[in-house]
Amino acid sequence: FTSCNIAASVSSNKITTIYNGLTDIVPVVGKSVLRQKYYIPLDIPVFLFVGRIDDIKGLKYALRAFRIILENYPDCRFLIAGSGDFDKYLLECKDIWMNIIWTGLVEMEKLYELYTIADIGVMPSFHEQCSYVAIEMMMHALPLVVTDTSGLSELVIDGVSGLKSPIRRIKRKRSPDVKVLSEQIIKLLDSKTFALQLGRK
Repeated sequence: FTSCNIAASVSSNKITTIYNGLTDIVPVVGKSVLRQKYYIPLDIPVFLFVGRIDDIKGLKYALRAFRIILENYPDCRFLIAGSGDFDKYLLECKDIWMNIIWTGLVEMEKLYELYTIADIGVMPSFHEQCSYVAIEMMMHALPLVVTDTSGLSELVIDGVSGLKSPIRRIKRKRSPDVKVLSEQIIKLLDSKTFALQLGRK
């Protein structure tokens, strides 16, 4: 049959479109084992950013929010996986370098280990389509803190499967709200039960 013939012979109530579908892969190795492998204590909160290191992904604002978070949680780690213009963003890390782990571009197997290690996924993008990273983070039951923009707004239900941070506009310039971003991450750190609930949903 051609696809048209198949579509004509199948009832429409049996057809579902799955956007950017991924195979659901359950981690074989648990968080505690992987934390030990990468020398990260189990009791230290770890945030994860995955993506290109460029302006559109909003990493600069995540780093600024992380600086605020360190005032209350000085032992946190921020894992950043991806390739791009590191030098520009290293300036944002002045005096907090020891709390930030840059992995560069990693293969899928390692990336899935990082998803397992992390406690919170952070996506402060200016815009996204149907993000594979967000789907992968959800697949690994990570609570998400995302900007309320385009594809992320459709993927994440605020207060149910993650928390949304607004993008503010000041004098025609748009930027993620660093204060709200940091407050939302702290909210998840303060309530592990709530964070787990978001991750499961």
